[in-house]
Amino acid sequence: MNNKESSLMHLNNLVHLAKIDQHFDEREEELIYRIGRKVGFSDEEIKETIENPHTSDISHPESKEEQFETLFNVVNMMMVDGRLYQKELDYCIEVALKLGFKKIIVTVLIRAIEDGLKLEMDENSIRQEAFELISD
Repeated sequence: MNNKESSLMHLNNLVHLAKIDQHFDEREEELIYRIGRKVGFSDEEIKETIENPHTSDISHPESKEEQFETLFNVVNMMMVDGRLYQKELDYCIEVALKLGFKKIIVTVLIRAIEDGLKLEMDENSIRQEAFELISD
């Protein structure tokens, strides 16, 4: 699978998560556009993905940094509308496990990302703190 296909799978999964609560918030849409643009998609391609998402399996990035970025995006999507639903949390846990994170640290890792986002920390700072936390 090439990088574009992997990114499309990730974008589809973010759309799925955004719509899992039956409400597609404009903040969720803005985040999807921001992430889509960051990985090289045009606005038209992102719009098509939002309007016609395909359920896809979680791609498994090679590096720990890419795995973290994928999980970071999913947790960010879960939190961006200000409402937290159990279905969203369950989906984040499922994604983390499929990315290869150990079950014993998944909730700690998700909580670290949530806390960092609430404190408006940047992604690199959150990554550093989360990896320090799970490597102790």
